[in-house]
Amino acid sequence: MPESAFVIVRHGNTFEAAEAPRRIGAATDLPLTAAGHEQGEALGRHFAALDWNFAQVLVSPLARTRQTAQAILRHLPKVSQPQPCEWLREIDHGPDENRPEADVLARIGYDALAAWDEHAVPPPDWHVDAPARIAAWRDLFSTALGEVLIVTSNGAARFGLVAAGLTETGPAGLKLRTGSYGIIRRERDGVLRLADWGAPAVTGNLPVLRAPPFPWADATVSVSGGDGRDVRRCRVLVRARQRCARRGPVLGRALGAGTSRRRRAQAPRSFGNRCHALPGCGVDPAVSQQALVTQAHR
Repeated sequence: MPESAFVIVRHGNTFEAAEAPRRIGAATDLPLTAAGHEQGEALGRHFAALDWNFAQVLVSPLARTRQTAQAILRHLPKVSQPQPCEWLREIDHGPDENRPEADVLARIGYDALAAWDEHAVPPPDWHVDAPARIAAWRDLFSTALGEVLIVTSNGAARFGLVAAGLTETGPAGLKLRTGSYGIIRRERDGVLRLADWGAPAVTGNLPVLRAPPFPWADATVSVSGGDGRDVRRCRVLVRARQRCARRGPVLGRALGAGTSRRRRAQAPRSFGNRCHALPGCGVDPAVSQQALVTQAHR
């Protein structure tokens, strides 16, 4: 079976910074705010810098997801237009739809909300149709070719993890932040692995270095500043040195092609045999990324 990568994006912001968030689902079709549009643009620049060439783009029918997809695709002119998929539509929160979070918590209780965030078990009176969603995700995982971009909402995205049997995501649970994305990979043997969950296009003022969908060979990566602009691209040598039991192949060593011999010699000591590329392995990725940027660009 050919390798494939499924990049799952949550739409951008639908609330202004000073606005109290509410529980928004399928019945409330909010557009993106200006900040939400910029999150989509940042994702598009990020994906373009990484040279991702999506063979297929799937999107929820809701305005916020379609607008996010349009913003991304403005930076990927060779990618085909998105296909709307009803099974990617956000869930229906029933009596909690469009209600403040405090009201939702008062009605359903902490345990029910935790079960939803950690195990995708819907609270009472929410309309989810989990079996149909899981079946659609599994069909996609088994039949899609190449790299697939999926733009959806928080409640719908988690069923991709459930369908793949990859619900152990760490402290953040199954949630995706607005404007962030996750990656599920299908390897040649058909096994699905979680490569990332909750990855941002940018992280404050800290340069972010992320690998393309298949990071265990030579790859082009992008270093982006906090304003989302591409600061510099470099060719790195990536050598897989170990396998993380939870996360699959890891980047064991990365050296900028233009770095000096002295810095090339120092780089392995900076990373050793630790997993510095993927989350959940006991190493702070922000520290490791900063060290890598320092090594590659001084």
